[in-house]
Amino acid sequence: MDTDPNSIDGRALAAFAADCPEAWSAVEGALVEHATLGPGRVAAVRPRRGQMPMLDIEFFPSGAIKSFNPDSFTRGHFRAVRVPQDLMAALSRWTERRASEQEARSREEEKRKAREQAIRRATAEFDEIAERHGVPIGLFLDDNGITPLISILKKVDGDQVLDASEVKWLEQMSVFNVLGAYHYRRFERGGDTWDMVKACSNLRRAMQPAKALEISATALGAATTDPKALAALLTTRGGAYRDVLDLDQARKCATAAIDIAPGSFHPYNLLGAICYQEGSPNEGDVHFEQAARLGAPTRSEDTEIRAAFFRSEGEVRATIANHLLSKDPTRFAWVRSLRTHEA
Repeated sequence: MDTDPNSIDGRALAAFAADCPEAWSAVEGALVEHATLGPGRVAAVRPRRGQMPMLDIEFFPSGAIKSFNPDSFTRGHFRAVRVPQDLMAALSRWTERRASEQEARSREEEKRKAREQAIRRATAEFDEIAERHGVPIGLFLDDNGITPLISILKKVDGDQVLDASEVKWLEQMSVFNVLGAYHYRRFERGGDTWDMVKACSNLRRAMQPAKALEISATALGAATTDPKALAALLTTRGGAYRDVLDLDQARKCATAAIDIAPGSFHPYNLLGAICYQEGSPNEGDVHFEQAARLGAPTRSEDTEIRAAFFRSEGEVRATIANHLLSKDPTRFAWVRSLRTHEA
C-alpha cells in the first residue's frame, strides 16, 4: 500500500480532517494498515454528537473489528490509508494551501526579526537625537517599524530641505517644535521673513510661545521689502504675547501690523480676540466684523472667540458667555452646554 499513489500516512489524514471533518466519512470502505495489527479496511464511520466520529476497522484475515477514534491516526498508529481519488485531490490542494500559508508566515517572521534588529541597532542613535530635538522616543517607531522621523531630523541637522510629505507627516504627528526649528534654520540661512513667521507659528502650536517671542525679536530689525510678511510676523508675535497673557504687547503688535498691511484680516482677528479676553466682547465684534469684510472665514472668528473664552475666568468669562448667548444662541450653543456642565 505504501507505493499506492492514493495512499497517505494516517497523520496526514488526521491533520486534513481537523480542518475538514467530513473527510472521515469519505474514507468509509478505504483500505488501511495499522502499525501493529496489520492491514484492514474501514468498515464503518459512526458519527457522534459533539465529538469526532468513531471508525470501525475490520482487520485481515481474522475479520476482527476494532473501533478507533481519530486520535489513533494523529498518533501515527495507522501507517497508511488508501483514500478515494477525489479526497486525495482535495487533500493535495489543502496541502499546497497550507504550505503557501506557512511560507507567508515564515516571510512575516523574517520581516519581524529584521525589523527588531533594525530597531535595536538604531535605539542608541534615537536616544541621542530625540533628546537633542526634544521629541519622545516613541515617535521613532510604529507598528511598521521605524518612522520617517529619524531621516527628517537628520535633514534638519544637515540644513536640507524637507519634502512636502515630510512636513505633512510632522504636522499629522503634531511634532510642531521640529517644524519650528526647521523654519528657524531656514530663516537664519536665507533671511526670508516668511520662514520666521512659520517658525513662530509652529512654536506656538508646540506650546512654546516664549521661544517664539525670543527668536522673532531679532527678525523685526531685519530688512524686508514685503510688508505682508512683516505684518504676519507682528501678528504671530502678538498671538504669542496673547498666549503668555501679555495683552498690552499683543495689542501693540496687532496695531502695528494693521498700520503696515491694513488689507490683512489676521491682525483684526487678533484684536478681536484680545478684546474678548479683556472682557470687552462688543469692541471685539467690531474688529471681527472688519476682519470678515477683509475676507476672514467665520470659523476663524469662532476659533478665536472660543480660545478667548477658555483663557478667561470669573466675571470676564461670564460677560463673554452672556454676550455670545444673546448674540446668537444657536451658533454659540456650546457656551450653554459648558455652563450646564460646570453648574
